[in-house]
Amino acid sequence: MAMQGAFFGRGVHSGQGGAFRQIDDLKVAAFAVVNSSGAITDRNGRLVKFRNNLTDSGAGGGAPSGLPKAADLLADLPASRSGQWTPQTSDYRRTGGHHTTVSLVVINQKFSYAALQRLAVQVHTSIARAIQPFSTDVDGDTLFALSTQEVSNTSLSQRDLNTIAGEIMWDAVLASVPEEPIFVPPPTIDLPAAVLTRCTGAFRFGPKAVLRVRIDQGQLVAEPSMDFFDFSSGQSVNLKSISESDFYVPDVYHTRVSFPRENPGNIAVINPGRWQQIGFREA
Repeated sequence: MAMQGAFFGRGVHSGQGGAFRQIDDLKVAAFAVVNSSGAITDRNGRLVKFRNNLTDSGAGGGAPSGLPKAADLLADLPASRSGQWTPQTSDYRRTGGHHTTVSLVVINQKFSYAALQRLAVQVHTSIARAIQPFSTDVDGDTLFALSTQEVSNTSLSQRDLNTIAGEIMWDAVLASVPEEPIFVPPPTIDLPAAVLTRCTGAFRFGPKAVLRVRIDQGQLVAEPSMDFFDFSSGQSVNLKSISESDFYVPDVYHTRVSFPRENPGNIAVINPGRWQQIGFREA
């Protein structure tokens, strides 16, 4: 559940990325697990993802060409921290949480401990271009630098090598952003009360994460105990039915909730697929 971009109102999926470059005998590899408050930014200064930019054009998203620039968001602080930000609004949404980006740079150049420390400092500092803002008060960021001590490359100065390593780390951060399928909600359907009743109950996803599902005015309503995508703790949201077992929240993320037919009434699945979260029905 690595996420990035929560600083600007709502997070989107990130993950683990890596990159490699070889110059003559010199080899440099970089790896990053990105779970950051800041947003991943490409070399053109644009966010690579922005909330639900693939399906929601009303919150600063739209097609990838419409992704905002990090500089514009940062210039429009604090209004741009709103979950529904446009340049004219300042409707604040949740922007908290705790984050950690862990990264590693590996070289085969023979380096002393002091030289490795300088490599770590420069590369870690350079990540501030790829993740904006970087190392906030809710980020516990750490970088490790490692040398395999295999070659003595005299064609590059340490300054050049460190700078190249910083560029490779930017590639690794960009590679941490996964491809996600576009979910376009199909038309909703009306379901009889007997079908909806099978989906009601309290479903526990973790020690403090419970989703309570009930019927209100002929449709399912969910009330979570945790903040998660379109769910806000203690606030009820409507679940729109797209089949007898599948529902979604008509909000920014289009969070899906399914009640598998093979296990009726006993489990609920949030966002079925690669990052699905399974909750078990409480007695």
